[in-house]
Amino acid sequence: MAARVMGQRATEKKETAKGEQDKEERKNSKFDIVATRNFNDFIEDAGLHEFSLRDRKFTFCSGKKLSRIDRIMVSWCFLNKWPNAGYRALAREKSDHCPLLLKVCSKNFGPKPFWFFNSWLDKPDFQNLVTTSIMDFSGEGVPDLNFIHKLRELRSKIVEWRQKQKALDSEEEDCLKKEITDLELAMEVRELLDEEVWVFEEAKKKLGEFLKVKDLKQKARVKWAKDGDENS
Repeated sequence: MAARVMGQRATEKKETAKGEQDKEERKNSKFDIVATRNFNDFIEDAGLHEFSLRDRKFTFCSGKKLSRIDRIMVSWCFLNKWPNAGYRALAREKSDHCPLLLKVCSKNFGPKPFWFFNSWLDKPDFQNLVTTSIMDFSGEGVPDLNFIHKLRELRSKIVEWRQKQKALDSEEEDCLKKEITDLELAMEVRELLDEEVWVFEEAKKKLGEFLKVKDLKQKARVKWAKDGDENS
C-alpha cells in the first residue's frame, strides 16, 4: 500500500514537472493543463517521439502571443534508425508559423583546421603573446589533458590576436593605398617634393609587405604537399 502511494506521488510529481515544462511553451496566452495532458497521453499511446527543437523556442507568433504548436512527430522505428536527427525552426516571413526543417543526418567534418603562418613569428608582439598565454595557464588533473587544454587556450589567444591584427593591418593598408593614390594624382599636375617622393616609396614598400608574400608561398607549399601534381 505504501509503495503504491509513493508510486502515485512520484507519477503526480512527474506530471506536474511535465506540465510546468509544457507551460513554458506558451507566452501571453491561456494554458490549458487538461488539454495538454490529454495531448501528451495521445502522443505516448501512439508511440510517437519528438526531437529537440533548435534555434527557436516558439514556432507561432500572433501579436504578443507566442507558442510552440508546430511539431514533427516520428515513430520509434524512425528514432532508432536516425537517433541523431533533429529539426529546427526557420525564420518566419509572411506566415504566422515558422517553417520546420528536419535533418536526419549530421555532417561532421571534424575539428576546424588551425592555420599558422611563419610570417606571424616576425610580428613584434607575437612572441610575448605565446609566452604570456603559456605562463598564465593553470590546470589540474591528468598531464595529457592539461597539455591539450593549454594548446587549446593558446590557440584561442592566437585566433583573437589574429583577428585584431587583421583589422589593424586592413586599416593601415587602406591608409597606404589612399596615400599612394593621392601622390599619384599629385604627380599628374606637378613634381613631387623630396619628402613626398620618400613617402611615396615607403608607402609602396609597406604596401608590398601587406601582400603577405610569405603566406602565399607557404599556402602554395601546403597545397603542393597535399595535392601534388594532379596532371602526372
